[in-house]
Amino acid sequence: MTRTILGKYCKTCDTTYFSRARHDFRPCQCWISSERKTGGYVDGGRDYLKVGGSGIIVRITIEQTDEELAEDWRSQKDKYGYIKGNVGIQLPTEENK
Repeated sequence: MTRTILGKYCKTCDTTYFSRARHDFRPCQCWISSERKTGGYVDGGRDYLKVGGSGIIVRITIEQTDEELAEDWRSQKDKYGYIKGNVGIQLPTEENK
């Protein structure tokens, strides 16, 4: 089953990332390594979208169920949530309408 989730794309580290569960705070790698000077973060899973820092909000197609994503977060396996490259579709903003 394919479905969509909101996430962010960071041009600096060329990573698309998303939050897997309600309280899964996910920063991109350059946000961590630059001490919050570049990159950004997402939080909220499919319940809400909280974002910060730089980056582009995108709609991402995923194969995983909510249960698979939540289990990945709970178990700290980190199999899902980071995808190399820009794999999302940018959401329209006031600047690019």
